[in-house]
Amino acid sequence: MTNYIVRRNNWGKPSCAYITDTYPELVVINKDKQEMPNDAEWVVRWATTNTLGPQETPPKVINSAQAIHKVFNKGQFRHLLSKKGLAPETWLSSYAWDMSGGRLPVIIRPLKHSASEDLHFCQNYYEVMETCQKFIDEDKDFYISEFIPKDHEYRVFIGSGRVLAVMEKIPNDPDAVSWGIDETWRYIDWSDWPQNVVSTACAAFSYSNLHIGAVDIMTFADRAYCLEVNSGPLMSPYYGAQIAKAIKWIIDNDHREILPVGTKQDGFMWKNYVHPALSKGAVL
Repeated sequence: MTNYIVRRNNWGKPSCAYITDTYPELVVINKDKQEMPNDAEWVVRWATTNTLGPQETPPKVINSAQAIHKVFNKGQFRHLLSKKGLAPETWLSSYAWDMSGGRLPVIIRPLKHSASEDLHFCQNYYEVMETCQKFIDEDKDFYISEFIPKDHEYRVFIGSGRVLAVMEKIPNDPDAVSWGIDETWRYIDWSDWPQNVVSTACAAFSYSNLHIGAVDIMTFADRAYCLEVNSGPLMSPYYGAQIAKAIKWIIDNDHREILPVGTKQDGFMWKNYVHPALSKGAVL
């Protein structure tokens, strides 16, 4: 039997290649162009919910279609996280926003989006109503989220609920409402991981039901907020290698449960969060 990583057309080709560079036992399948072989033992879904096709024996799946659907609906998922105190306050209608006190300023976006597309920054009641009506006229579902100015933004790669790597986004314009995807990134060494960032990322990830992915985190005044969870993040070869190690660990150990963060208090905070595939010092 063979293990596969399944991606969709026009998404994830470089990332999947970086993963298989480290873990060549995974065979990449473009589900939009290739039939899924029926000899799959393990299947990693990379941001795709396509059906896998008939299998003689159902494979073990890393990242279920249901979990990917859950995080792809970014408005609904952020609303869930806001109720848990992990994301900026979020409303799914102008009525709910108005009844909560009509906090300003806010950001309004479609429930499903990517990068910084279709983002509306509203600073008064009229702008909120006008933007909501625009989405209604276009028959688009949307969400409203409180605007919190950020001082830092991070991406935290996670496998099985534990941290694989952390990088910080360095914006071209720190005063911009949304920091784009073309910014530069800085790798953060394990010993320098901000604890509020990794703890919030792990907590948010636990609600996704994913096994591997990346969590985008912003901070303001020492508080961390989750922006979204990605089931098929763009990444460089280094981060692809860390994801590969987590996938291999899950398969080798036949373990798809979330690993809780450690509680050992010895001054080495990273040991409480690091994935055991990366370090024997991981606190479990």
